Amino acid sequence: MKAIVIRAIILVGVALAQPGLRDNLYHKRPEKAIPGEALQLTITLKQPVPVKTGLIYFRPYQGGSYFEIPMSFFGTGWSGTIPGDRITETGLEYFIVLSLSDGGLISFPAHTPNENPYYLPADLRTGNRSTFGGKQSGKTQKSVSENILIISPEPESVISPEDVVIALSLFYAEDVDTTDIRLFLDQRPLEDVFYSEGIITSLPTSLSGGEHALSLRLTTLQGLPVEPVDWTFRVTDEGFHLQEAINLKGKIGARISTEETAGTVKTIEELTGQVSSGLSWVDAKASFRLTSRENPYQQPFHRFSGKVKFGNYLTIEMGDYNPTISPYMVDGRRIRGIGVQVQFPWFQFQVVQGDLNRAVQEMDKTDGGYILRTANIKTDSLGTYTYPLDRTGYTFQRSVNMYQLTLQTPRRFRWKLAALKARDDRETIHKLLRNSATFTVDSSATGLTPGTYTYGQFSDLVSAAGGRISFPDANWGGGDPEDNLVLGTTFQGLFDDQRLSFEFSWNFSLYNRNIWDGAVSRTEMDTTLDDSLDGFIGVNYDENGLVMDGSLFIDTSKVFDPTFYEGFFTINAYMTPLLPFDISSYGKHPIATVVNMPSSAFHFKLSGTYALQSFQVEYRQVGPEFVSLGNPYLSTNIREFVATDQMSLLDRKLHLSATYKFHDNKILATTVDPLVTHSLNFGISISPGPEVPSMMVNIQSIGKTNEKKELDIIGDSRQDLRENFKTVNSLFSVTFPFRYAGLKQLVAVNYSTILNHDLLKSDRGANYVFNKTDSDALSISLSSRFSPTWRLISNFSRTNLYLPIMNSDGIIIQKPYSWTAIAVNSQNSFWDSRLRFTGGLSFLRSAGDVDSNIYGVKSGAEYDVIKNLVASLSLNIQMSQVPAYRKDNQDNNGNGKTDELFEAWSLNTSGIFLNMNYSF
Repeated sequence: MKAIVIRAIILVGVALAQPGLRDNLYHKRPEKAIPGEALQLTITLKQPVPVKTGLIYFRPYQGGSYFEIPMSFFGTGWSGTIPGDRITETGLEYFIVLSLSDGGLISFPAHTPNENPYYLPADLRTGNRSTFGGKQSGKTQKSVSENILIISPEPESVISPEDVVIALSLFYAEDVDTTDIRLFLDQRPLEDVFYSEGIITSLPTSLSGGEHALSLRLTTLQGLPVEPVDWTFRVTDEGFHLQEAINLKGKIGARISTEETAGTVKTIEELTGQVSSGLSWVDAKASFRLTSRENPYQQPFHRFSGKVKFGNYLTIEMGDYNPTISPYMVDGRRIRGIGVQVQFPWFQFQVVQGDLNRAVQEMDKTDGGYILRTANIKTDSLGTYTYPLDRTGYTFQRSVNMYQLTLQTPRRFRWKLAALKARDDRETIHKLLRNSATFTVDSSATGLTPGTYTYGQFSDLVSAAGGRISFPDANWGGGDPEDNLVLGTTFQGLFDDQRLSFEFSWNFSLYNRNIWDGAVSRTEMDTTLDDSLDGFIGVNYDENGLVMDGSLFIDTSKVFDPTFYEGFFTINAYMTPLLPFDISSYGKHPIATVVNMPSSAFHFKLSGTYALQSFQVEYRQVGPEFVSLGNPYLSTNIREFVATDQMSLLDRKLHLSATYKFHDNKILATTVDPLVTHSLNFGISISPGPEVPSMMVNIQSIGKTNEKKELDIIGDSRQDLRENFKTVNSLFSVTFPFRYAGLKQLVAVNYSTILNHDLLKSDRGANYVFNKTDSDALSISLSSRFSPTWRLISNFSRTNLYLPIMNSDGIIIQKPYSWTAIAVNSQNSFWDSRLRFTGGLSFLRSAGDVDSNIYGVKSGAEYDVIKNLVASLSLNIQMSQVPAYRKDNQDNNGNGKTDELFEAWSLNTSGIFLNMNYSF
């Protein structure tokens, strides 16, 4: 169903947005994203909206496919958090889709969100920056990844004090300065560290029982820091202790929340747990989430996962997990099943088997499983009516199998072969539903009494009316089962002491959009391209029975039998592509013809990571017919060229970045009016050091054109569908750390603008409305720490939108809409931090067609009941103030008067949340 949702957004775009309901929602787009730090996105309810679920789709700037994370209701709106490890130095793009209880959708942004997502530049002054060659922390230098092997003690192992020997291998680390080796035990440097023939060793003495931490710090021959190697191990006391040997850790929690929105009360209960254990040769982890939101009408909300790792050689994952194989196959999407990965220095093999979707029989509403197709009601010559009944609201169980083989030489070359097989199971959906499933019979159903009926009641109704029911066993209108096969290969190479990397990936897909009737037979193939059952494909005859010119004469007896290969892929008339490539061009350009097939996807990528600079150049092409059911959020029918360069100067206190991106959809020569996009992005950030102001400036220029030269004639009118405009996004951000009255303070100011320029303005008609919205936003944040335990955060923000419209005088103006938000939040703790309090006040004012105010209060407390047991309670309430008219037709003297305008107050949302967590 999620794949259907995202495709609907792509195809329908603005039609999904429901303006009346969307106006009751407020989304404050962040000005920037900090690499390595989680980013929370929220949708605030200004008025109650029947939102059922919310999803955030995001990707790195320049990325091809979107990742998906669910949103959670928190009392006054919906919230979701993008993990920090998914935010890179290139920035972030995202959009949000809310599903309504009536089946409708609302998206942010409103117009084709997958093609026009929100863009957030990366703030390079802070955070854990992920680069092309690895990760780096805070404001330190970029680190280099090296292949360092831990020999002993193994991570999370349990050993006796006399057996502790620290040993690491640098055999595969070719660029390490062996004169600068620093080994730390429990954050203290070890003095006696030895290096010989690629092995680092140390013999610590007098280690007490319990957990200990080791950390290795190295540099390259060029002076760059190597990614730290950090791990822990446990030392036993005298004798053998099973608990210490197993090293069992975990956490279990319970959560209950009660929320009221527009008079509707919703209670959600959740039980979560995590446990991990390990021996010297195996590590195991497991987690679960049980929630009262689980129901048979949606995809599962329960989560169960387990992971067992046998050293560095074998990993097994079970339950719900998110494998990553390829952006063209599966890239972080949840799968319920099992995954096995075998890894050796020269060889890797990965298998993933499970379900992308579970079977859902119906939606929990009237017409959610059955539907009467009243437009197709027929009557025969005797006047007997036939009423066509259909199935709807179902989701097939979609199974997936993936395999990836990797052959590699250490630190040099890597070659991958991968395959994905995904198929819907037709047998998982039932024709007949539960007895209480109902559907509507309206007045257009001739001969029947309108009303709401179950299947049994409808059958009796039709029989009493002397009619018949037409209800097929398959080929229902609620959706067709699909089949998909994707094959791909990737080559990777590392050069210049691993500073330079090259990657080429090519993938090909076969997709069948309807496998209700299975594979086509040889007999059916005979009449695929002609109407004659003569044992030949593509032979056409004239009225005299003579063979016409251009006939293919393909003998069906010599053609493979598609039914024999149905276990691999279903071949019939609904498959894409019917022919993989253009046969006419294959003879002259065989390689180009194969590489540029409409059902192929490929990219070239060159990346470099050096002391003061990193760069990446990439060309990516995804054909219009390429389909991967494992990653339905992959953008197709695109050609992209991206070049990015990042530099660090002045002892890495000055960061410069520049990106150029070309994007179009002109893969096929038959494409009419292709949309071409050129974008330039420049960023500069200055971060002199702690206790010193820092600054960031980012400017993005986007130019779009559809290369259309003439006006379109639609009906009797001429319409201007030409696109040629430029959008400039700019961001200025500055932070001021200071001390006032001995207290540490931090002020952050952000100002951003979006300006659109119609490059065809002088050539447009007088009544043309350029439907691009300008905006500007200002936010100021003050963080004050009055004591080690008391912190106060104050925020002010104002966002203005300027919507172009034509007024009553026929003049095009920019109508302003604005949102002003003020929030104050405080944190404090008492009793040696055993009791912690949080609280806050918020105000949101919307000004536009209708002005409204929202006032919010929230508070919470967290208490350490006993050791490792924490209880928390939080409350929130939100009131709205909107103008309304009091219906009163008489004054005190009994004379008539007009309606009176007044400010109406109402309870918007409220909620209470209780959590209990125990760690062991």
